[in-house]
Amino acid sequence: MLKEYLQFNSKKNNNNTSNTNTSSNNNTAISTNVINEKSPMFFAISNGSFALAKELLYYYLSHSNRETKFDVNEADDYGYTPLHMASNGDDEMIMALLNCEGINVNLCNRDKNTPFHYFCQKYRYPNCNNLFKKFIEKGTDINALNHRGETPLHKAILNSNVRLIMVNVLLEYGADVNIMTTRGDTPLHYAIHLEREDLVEALIQGGADISLKERGKKTCYEVALEVGNQKVIETMKKYQDLYDWLKNLDLEQYFEKLVRNDFLMGQMHQINEQVLNSLNIQISGHRLKFIKHCGILKLKLERAKEKRALERIQ
Repeated sequence: MLKEYLQFNSKKNNNNTSNTNTSSNNNTAISTNVINEKSPMFFAISNGSFALAKELLYYYLSHSNRETKFDVNEADDYGYTPLHMASNGDDEMIMALLNCEGINVNLCNRDKNTPFHYFCQKYRYPNCNNLFKKFIEKGTDINALNHRGETPLHKAILNSNVRLIMVNVLLEYGADVNIMTTRGDTPLHYAIHLEREDLVEALIQGGADISLKERGKKTCYEVALEVGNQKVIETMKKYQDLYDWLKNLDLEQYFEKLVRNDFLMGQMHQINEQVLNSLNIQISGHRLKFIKHCGILKLKLERAKEKRALERIQ
């Protein structure tokens, strides 16, 4: 079941983000199965000893012209590099690795996860912007797919500490919000199953297509009804109502534009020629439909107000 998978990974992430700065007993829980003849820095970081790892890293970098063998991209038998394993370490450790000459931020482990996948899922602190920018500068693939077809945005949904911040930053940098996993789940489906209405809101505002069906069977709203969280249902319904109204008029292509400009069904009666111009809706036939049917909504609203006023008098 998808919900069990998501909850397990979210809880697992939370358990793995206890203090990992100095103790070898509190490791990154990504991989400690290193192969022989690895550098001391690799062993330190694989055991979560980030303070020691930083000292060793700075030593290697300051003695790069001597006989010090150091490969910032070295990996264990499972493909985990130091950057994979530092994903939930402190800012200084991750930034030091990202600043290393020759760092490859797109190396995948056996599960096809890049370091950026783990950063988005496991990073614990709100001030993630500088590291995020550095990943981008280094050429990270923001929409890379792992073996499950998950992007870093899918992984950010599983972040148990700063998931909303991470999701918003990913959307700001243009992450594709509608990529489906191999099982047919978008990040929006993940958010619904985890019962997070704040993430649902952010993803839809960021361009999530609510008409995409989970595994080709159920719409996002239908999934929300099945999950049963009332806040998620209410959040999805207000968007579903707008989408259905537009679809009945063959105007669903304007859903995202209207949502981004804070137009839901409760505001559609405000649509007029001036608003259509501000929204850059130029096709004459479409403008006529909006004016006509938004006018009908406005008339219904006015009649409802008049009826309530008469009832109060009586």
